Amino acid sequence: MKQPQRPLQIQSQLPKLAGTVDADVSNLNQVQAAFADAVRLMGGVDVLINNAGISIRHNFLDITPEEWDKTIAVNLTGVFYAAQTAARHMWERGSGVILQTASTNGLMGYPFYADYNATKAGVIELTKSMALELAPKVRVCAVAPGYVLTPMQRAEYTDEMLDAVNRKIPLGRHAKPEEIAALFAFLASDDAAFMTGQSESLPIRMPTSGEFALLMDVLKDFPVLLRQETSNAPPPMQRLHAIPLRIQFVPSHDIRGNFPAP
Repeated sequence: MKQPQRPLQIQSQLPKLAGTVDADVSNLNQVQAAFADAVRLMGGVDVLINNAGISIRHNFLDITPEEWDKTIAVNLTGVFYAAQTAARHMWERGSGVILQTASTNGLMGYPFYADYNATKAGVIELTKSMALELAPKVRVCAVAPGYVLTPMQRAEYTDEMLDAVNRKIPLGRHAKPEEIAALFAFLASDDAAFMTGQSESLPIRMPTSGEFALLMDVLKDFPVLLRQETSNAPPPMQRLHAIPLRIQFVPSHDIRGNFPAP
């Protein structure tokens, strides 16, 4: 959704900007017009950070078709519109970098965000496909943040919820938005010139001792999927050499395995 006052606020906060443009990313015509304005202001676009997104916390059974469509329109279709518009411009120029904001929600399951999770998984896969098709002219990467204390995220927390989540994070706190921005700056720079198709995640949540014990219990039930090792490592660690079986930790302490085709 367009916010007429927001560009003026940004311009006042960052007076060195060449200018600001405003668009509803779910509207292709607005995206294309805004991009044309950006090219006019700067003479070209070298880096796109595809960051627009919305989040609605609710049970899966309570998601309405309207809410689903809105989340998909902004978080996935909007990313596609902006990325394709930028990619066409960069392809003609011969170079460019497109960085997309994904989420750890797109890598593992979280309750109450089914629509959001689906869009972020889509962003990650879109990034991989774009990277393959646009190389070597255009690099495409995604950043998949974990817990970041943005205004949108803080609005969804009570103080008690925030404290509970912080206790799950190894560093004991949420990331700051500027810490995530630093990763975007690196990926946009020449220091990352050989990186494309990557989805970089931070911060992480370590598995609890209970989750690790559950992991070991699951692994022992699938001996045919495990490569037996004869190293000096303790037997439980030998079992971790499981090539075909991918285990993902999810907040519900459930474990999901993705098994290869026979």
